[in-house]
Amino acid sequence: MKLTDIKGIGAKSEMLLNKLGIITVEDLLTYYPVRYDILKRSDLTTANEEDKVIIDGKVDSIPLILRFNRGLNKMNFRLAIKDGVVGVSIFNRAFMKSHLNIGESIIVIGKYDKVKNTITASDIRFGSLSREEKIEPVYHLTSGLTNKNISTYINLGLIMYGREISDSIPNYLQEKYGFVNKKTALNIVHNPSDLNKLANIGIMPENITVTDFTRVTDVTWKN
Repeated sequence: MKLTDIKGIGAKSEMLLNKLGIITVEDLLTYYPVRYDILKRSDLTTANEEDKVIIDGKVDSIPLILRFNRGLNKMNFRLAIKDGVVGVSIFNRAFMKSHLNIGESIIVIGKYDKVKNTITASDIRFGSLSREEKIEPVYHLTSGLTNKNISTYINLGLIMYGREISDSIPNYLQEKYGFVNKKTALNIVHNPSDLNKLANIGIMPENITVTDFTRVTDVTWKN
């Protein structure tokens, strides 16, 4: 199977994947995340100064764009959250302004200034957080490819190519020691529901960082 056999991968996408060293479908399926973000709503009432936080809400004001020299810009707006309103600032995302309509549901990740009640955002995503925490794989990218693109291609590849994934560990050893097969392991790596499973499947590359925005803890998993 070629990369272009996977739905959504055309000649341009294939070229971009090749830049990442992804030449074959196997390369794609074993293109591991560089880290995992644990997405869970922060409680700003208990957050400390300069804590990394993640919060969701609705855009409460028309974004204001401030432009600086060398093409730099800063966007400011208010975000209505469960317990009130918080200010949000983010640099070099002026292109997002047209999508940030009043009432739009978004997720903001960044550092919280408790005194000013503002978040200096590192990322803004559309949608809302669920009640349960979500573990999101984050991949190394190149211009023209998003994290969502990579994740979608990998999961389509797992569906289409799954039956052809071969195991290097014999079945009798899998049964004897409780090892999961390679297809299951790859599904866990790319769609994790539990950090303990990631640590136990024996397929994790070294120095994978897990960023927990609720406790601001960086954990490094090693083989």
